[in-house]
Amino acid sequence: MGATRSTVDLFRFEWHHPLHERVFILVYIDDLIVAGESFSCVEDIKNGVSAKFYVRDMGEVKDFIGIKVMRHKRADKLTLSNPGHIMALIQAFGMHTCAPKNTAMASGVTLNKTGENRIPDDNRYAEMVGSLLVLSKTTRPDISFSAVVLSPFMYCPEKDRMRAAKGVLRYLGGTTLLRIMYVGNDALEGYVDADWAGDTDGRRSTTGFIFTLNGGPISWASKRQSMVATSTAEAEYVAAAMATKEERWLRRPPSDLGVDGGAVPMGDCNQSCLALDKKTRGDGADQACLHRLRHGSRLSGARGCGLLLPTQRLNAGVRAHTAAAVAGAHGIPGCRRGW
Repeated sequence: MGATRSTVDLFRFEWHHPLHERVFILVYIDDLIVAGESFSCVEDIKNGVSAKFYVRDMGEVKDFIGIKVMRHKRADKLTLSNPGHIMALIQAFGMHTCAPKNTAMASGVTLNKTGENRIPDDNRYAEMVGSLLVLSKTTRPDISFSAVVLSPFMYCPEKDRMRAAKGVLRYLGGTTLLRIMYVGNDALEGYVDADWAGDTDGRRSTTGFIFTLNGGPISWASKRQSMVATSTAEAEYVAAAMATKEERWLRRPPSDLGVDGGAVPMGDCNQSCLALDKKTRGDGADQACLHRLRHGSRLSGARGCGLLLPTQRLNAGVRAHTAAAVAGAHGIPGCRRGW
């Protein structure tokens, strides 16, 4: 058909209509999403594909690989959710009669390896945490921190880990209608934070970042840092470098579409990290990190872009109540319950 594969996203193809404009084809195994500015272009692609392969036209996108897509064209609003997967997960582990929780995991919770009270069935715990990881990567950024706390114990699960994992399921049961919402034309912006030595076993810190576009999150992560930071400034600095690498990649798809928004503002809450970003001299490790931070991105601080996020509002892990607080404080619709 003459479509060309994107050099940025290998699952996206671009086809130039001979009479109209470009059409984009998103591919996931044997599922396709065809997007274009006019209905006639989309129909031409569908007819071309159906002439060579047996396909089923599912109409307007309402469900894609388990993700529920809802559009309000008059309000120019789109939401993504995954209630079917959540309900199936709760039913599979017999949690449908349990009382819901307000938070996925209590603030400051620590799970240490004791070697006691082992669970006989290791696979059951691994299956539960694996399902939570899938949800945290698709439509539920609010459980990213909980998933990263639970995942290191898959090979030696203990009863307190299982209780914590079931607590996340109880939280999901009470927030089934929580959706990611995209509305408006807000530019790409990011927020990053880190704790310090939150992993009591390995003394490693946890990085948390989130990027929003058009009022909703498009990329987020909660990850253990690969190194052991010796100070809060170093932990925040490493987190900022990780977020900057993600920001540099996120700028490529829009540029591939002919849109270049320039540098992306990123909010950080550690003054030492912001001061370190402004350093002109330092040792080799500092200079390597500074290069990552300064190449195409800027950190927002009290004296930078006028944005200073207090630590209590942007905690590592991007928990649900924290994300809601940040969204409310800065006018970001982000994750909302219902409509």
